[in-house]
Amino acid sequence: MSQPNVQEPTVNSPIADLTYRNYDGPITSHTFRWWVVALSVLRTNLKKPGFWINGGLIVLIFLFQALLFFFSNNVAARIGGGGAAGDAPQKLMSYGTTAYQAISATSLLVTIAALIVGSGSIAADNRANALLVYLSKPITKGDYLLGKWMGVFMLLAGLVVLPTILLWVFYATTYADEGFFKQEPWLWAKLLGASLISPVLNTSLMIGFSACTKNARLAGSLFAAFTFILLTVSNTAGFLMFRNATLDQDLGAGKAVVRRAITVQHISVRGVADGLSMELLDVDPKKVMAGGPKKLRKRLQSPYPMPLVGIGLLMIILPIGIARAKIRAVEVVSG
Repeated sequence: MSQPNVQEPTVNSPIADLTYRNYDGPITSHTFRWWVVALSVLRTNLKKPGFWINGGLIVLIFLFQALLFFFSNNVAARIGGGGAAGDAPQKLMSYGTTAYQAISATSLLVTIAALIVGSGSIAADNRANALLVYLSKPITKGDYLLGKWMGVFMLLAGLVVLPTILLWVFYATTYADEGFFKQEPWLWAKLLGASLISPVLNTSLMIGFSACTKNARLAGSLFAAFTFILLTVSNTAGFLMFRNATLDQDLGAGKAVVRRAITVQHISVRGVADGLSMELLDVDPKKVMAGGPKKLRKRLQSPYPMPLVGIGLLMIILPIGIARAKIRAVEVVSG
């Protein structure tokens, strides 16, 4: 019986899979690379009702402060009788103080919004192994991280910056004939800077925690625990130091002792934002403290700004560095 003619396989035959292609598309600049990532964050989170609820509450806080400023200053003008000819009416509340109170009152809502929009920013990609897809394209780790950071930041900043701009427009249109532009020519820049501090801090911290886990809820829990535990510890330690400092001041100690205690009280995410905003808007802390013993209120001072700047930079740089180290296309197993 004759054997069937079997054809030997060709060793160097070409790959028959014609569906595989190396990437040969356009390589755009870094600006467009990170924007693609940021846009995906914006599209995902703009659909969440919780984000808009926080935005509505922030607008109401700013509206309340604007109305309070308007009516309190009308009362002051009636009581003061308008003063001398050509003088601006005396105000019970300054422009900067009102803006500071509005921005400070929204700190908790900004933190909650960071939990909503940022907890899954990187954690969800870790869980779905999406980093392998992102980084296989012409997107670097820096592009990916910048896109995620900017996406969360733009959402948080929009919640505070837009109402702040509307507050400035209210000042400008209502009090232009009372010398607003002459008294506060740079208030718009101060308000913009003060309104961005809290979004920057919350974004950086949330991105750092989100990069450390595959579970968005765990990332949010770690962020919330860090934020509120640090706030509680700093407030408690600062208050005790402040009370002891006032006793030392009664015995002849200088004001620096009290100011150091107040600075310790601001070592938290909200404290750093409030302290730097207070310095930027030139706010007298005695006018923004509600309640408390009169003896303590009259000794209030603003915190030292430079330590708060250093702590704020640490809260920004350290989480971003941790996030960059954690971003990998594949999981590296050692051992």
